[in-house]
Amino acid sequence: MYQHFVRRLGQACMKLGLPHVTPHGLRSYFVTQARQSGLTDAEIAQLIGDKTGPALIAQVYGDGATGSSSRGGQEDKANIKDPPR
Repeated sequence: MYQHFVRRLGQACMKLGLPHVTPHGLRSYFVTQARQSGLTDAEIAQLIGDKTGPALIAQVYGDGATGSSSRGGQEDKANIKDPPR
């Protein structure tokens, strides 16, 4: 089922002329956008269904205040851009 979703996501990206994205990339993009919109890590954890809570959000995606990440900025490699307006 996961591979089916990944394949369909890839097909949708090609059809729309978007760069290749992964489910993890979409999740990272969502977390980044939610943080920039002012949501707390606890609110984000609840929205993405992360039962471990806000501590893991800060650990994986970095400290929201500084933008630093223990992953060395990998969340920035999602290769997703804001849609044109």
